[in-house]
Amino acid sequence: MADRVLILGASARAAAASARRAGLEPFAIDLFADADTRRICDSLRCPPDEYPHGLFARAKQAPPMPWMYTGGLENYPELVGELARERELWGNGPDILARVRDPFQLQEWAREAGFKFPLTVPAGEKLGSGRWLRKPLRSSGGTQIDFVPDNDTTSSAATSVRQQFVDGVPMSAYVANVRGSVLYGVTQQLIGERWLHARPFAYCGSLTHDARETGSGRPPVSPGSRPGLRQAAPEGRKARDERSHAFTQGRWLSAPPGRPDVDPGGSPGTPGADVTHCPASQHVADMISALEDRCPLTWIWGFDFIWCDGELTLLEVNSRYTASIEVVEHASRLSLMNWGRAIFLQPPPEPRTVGKAIYYAPHHLTFPASGPWDDSLAHADDVWRRPDFADIPHAGDAIERGHPVLTILADGADYGDCLDRLQSRAADLDRLFATCHPKD
Repeated sequence: MADRVLILGASARAAAASARRAGLEPFAIDLFADADTRRICDSLRCPPDEYPHGLFARAKQAPPMPWMYTGGLENYPELVGELARERELWGNGPDILARVRDPFQLQEWAREAGFKFPLTVPAGEKLGSGRWLRKPLRSSGGTQIDFVPDNDTTSSAATSVRQQFVDGVPMSAYVANVRGSVLYGVTQQLIGERWLHARPFAYCGSLTHDARETGSGRPPVSPGSRPGLRQAAPEGRKARDERSHAFTQGRWLSAPPGRPDVDPGGSPGTPGADVTHCPASQHVADMISALEDRCPLTWIWGFDFIWCDGELTLLEVNSRYTASIEVVEHASRLSLMNWGRAIFLQPPPEPRTVGKAIYYAPHHLTFPASGPWDDSLAHADDVWRRPDFADIPHAGDAIERGHPVLTILADGADYGDCLDRLQSRAADLDRLFATCHPKD
């Protein structure tokens, strides 16, 4: 019988599918209990107005099993600690969360290690020159982040900070740390894309890329790029290709205990192989080491950063499994939760870019009974099969304007090809949902 694991979060579908790919039997509690989630595993829905306490209340009624948290719950270390005292936690506990979710602590660590971090000050302090962001202390997915207006008079020091805006390419790194630190993957984020109807600064997707297809793998800043700000994708294939980034898999940063056969330098097809040829890779590795020197992060974690002019600027640490990891899993055919098994000894697949994009409702709509997602829903139980659509609502669900509807997935020969496919599917949804206004 497969080991069971309880998964809590705003949306648990991606983590549940990852757990299935690892041979685990997940039980998910989230805010949606989407149609495909229910085909992947047993699941319960927590009404949004009961978040986050309702998730933990339902978790306490679940059968005995270890548990893990996904997006949003890292902002509630006291609740994480309470449940961790009752059942085994797979992941980072409340003490770690309190440290890595503190922007002033991260600012200090980054500077000690010689890395950049956006200048961050308490709300109410006088701001210097440049553009500044108003950033909640409890935020996930870029929600409630916006530019500070010139006439800002807010004094919300207890709930938000002011952070200097940093231009560049928004990226994420993913780390597995059980028997040693492994850089599992790097992706480039989609932020505030108009073609997805996303709000400014809202996270709306990630794409992988194998650097061998672009020579150096360098992720230069595209003209007019404003990472962190929702905007339309650059026009033209050439501009989009300039936003290509590195994808890495299974690179040991240090030989794990008990595995002297693993050489951090490695060779192609081994866990120590560095297949990126990407200037960002060493910066990412150094950042991982710097964070681990200052905080004992464990299991699955990662961080978001800005890459610009050959420099890495740390933004925040993600102390848990993030939904964007699934694009790396589909690209590499490696299960991150399947850690410690011989799967990392398998040769890498033929490189392809895999991407996901969160489609936000362009207006208040009622989700139809049928659509281009039908095939993905029918095969949702096949977790190694990359779906074209995921996080699929139930027929008849009412979705407010600006709220997430579903996730689009695609793969392509390179970054630009994959992005084209995501945009094409988003345009198809625009046409479909134009007729899906709710009935009076």
